[in-house]
Amino acid sequence: MSMSDLAIIVVRLPAGQVVRFQGVLDGEDGLATLRCRNPETNEQQLWTTQAQLGELRGWINSLPDALQVEIVREEV
Repeated sequence: MSMSDLAIIVVRLPAGQVVRFQGVLDGEDGLATLRCRNPETNEQQLWTTQAQLGELRGWINSLPDALQVEIVREEV
């Protein structure tokens, strides 16, 4: 895999939801890797491949509103 195959979705969610969010993501074997981008703004990076980007977007949009996940931007 090269750097050009990578895609990052930056999301924002309440600090209290990060562990729950990561647990749900871990159940999606290989979909993305969660990395903290900025703890002050509660932004997290979801690293994935460009081939899985659409699936990751769909997964994020299917999450319950209670998690309060907001897509901030994509970095492709």
